[in-house]
Amino acid sequence: MKLRRISDRIFYTHFETDRDRPLLGYIRGDRLCMAVDAGHSAAHVKEFYEALKKEGLPLPDLTVLTHWHWDHSFGLHAACGISVSSGRTADHLREIISGYGDSIEQHFLALDEHIRAEYAGSEPIVVTVPDVEYHGKLTVDLGGVHACLFEAPSAHTDDSTLVYVPEEKTLFLGDAICGEYPTWRVDPDRMNALIHVIDEIDFVHALTGHWEVWTKKEVMEHMKEEIMENAAAETSGSKAPATQEQYLENAFRAREELDKGGYTCVLRSEEGMLCSSEHGIRPLLLWIRKGTDLKDYSAADQIVGKAAALLYAKMGVRAVYAKLLSEKAIPVLERYGIVYYADETAPFIINRAGDGMCPMEQTVLQIEDPDEAAEALAKKVVELS
Repeated sequence: MKLRRISDRIFYTHFETDRDRPLLGYIRGDRLCMAVDAGHSAAHVKEFYEALKKEGLPLPDLTVLTHWHWDHSFGLHAACGISVSSGRTADHLREIISGYGDSIEQHFLALDEHIRAEYAGSEPIVVTVPDVEYHGKLTVDLGGVHACLFEAPSAHTDDSTLVYVPEEKTLFLGDAICGEYPTWRVDPDRMNALIHVIDEIDFVHALTGHWEVWTKKEVMEHMKEEIMENAAAETSGSKAPATQEQYLENAFRAREELDKGGYTCVLRSEEGMLCSSEHGIRPLLLWIRKGTDLKDYSAADQIVGKAAALLYAKMGVRAVYAKLLSEKAIPVLERYGIVYYADETAPFIINRAGDGMCPMEQTVLQIEDPDEAAEALAKKVVELS
């Protein structure tokens, strides 16, 4: 890893595509030094620090996160000094810790091939919450230079932090100008809101998570192009709407991945695929809570009861393959036009003890509305945990 220089105050590492490692930034003040983003792993942090030492630069006193995504935050436990993030970013990291517990590693290794590549050496995945949370804006006097942290709208996540160094006319954007993972869809309202924010900032250099250093003009043009390309993709008549047979075919392709990877749940579309090894409805609730756009996806699931069926309806899933399907789920799937196939059906899903109905199935017995079901099931999961 090599350290690149913009000025005597601003340095950065190059992004890497094989492990999806983002650019890491460094701001050298006379009193304090700040790192922008904590990287993908402890190994990523170690390489960053070795690059700093080679340049004779002190290790960072502060590390700020631009957002919660794993490639920007999972190295936080290995960072020196004090760590800082927005309250929203800290909340997301807390949700991961409380929601996944001991299965954090299992979930994220199943989620993305780049994570598996980053952790191929059996390094454990460790998720930590920053030491300091800010809300709105925070300006840090590093000595001779200031780091201005502020929350900004973004089509990528709901917890984007930008870092502006006015004396150096440099803006750290993280992944704020990207679309939403994993579909990379761009919400035009959120992107336009970010365009308005960035247009008001006087900067020459923009450092982005997974690209080269850009000028302000290049950033503005990129965001406008993203909006136009997304609109063209959504309105184009060149691609005919998928049929029920095509959605079901995607569900069977998801089933192949389900069996091959030993997963509990796989969602697939022409644009991407999500995999989970979590049990029950937990992965569905987490995707819903993150706002992941899964409309027109197809699902393969080990067990689908009425609870999962209502959640799939809320997510906009169009086809479901189930190894075991509850008879109570069938009316829900049919009501919302979700085509389905099951290896086996049962009157209802039983609990783990085998002596009664699954508590999730029981929770939604009298519920028919997907939004109401999602809220009731989220509360039930918290109650049981």
